[in-house]
Amino acid sequence: MCGSSDLQSVARAFSTAAASFPKKSKRRSTPPFSLRLTVEERKRLDELAGNRPLGSYIRDRLLGEQTEKRRKVKKPTPDTALLALVLGE
Repeated sequence: MCGSSDLQSVARAFSTAAASFPKKSKRRSTPPFSLRLTVEERKRLDELAGNRPLGSYIRDRLLGEQTEKRRKVKKPTPDTALLALVLGE
């Protein structure tokens, strides 16, 4: 019986300590939006976008001046990608 009361007191102490820490607020991102395109529509959009990312091109066309700048994603150079492939083997 002595072990049971010790376990209960430990559980109470843990619950008290856990309740005293504030919960971290999780930053929620907006859910993605999907759009189905025909092969021809996708080809046309890719051509219109040129060397820009397709999502960025569509966002600029839809929202114009109201778009927020998003962080740049660094794409690996071909040599880096090949090195990663070799190291992965």
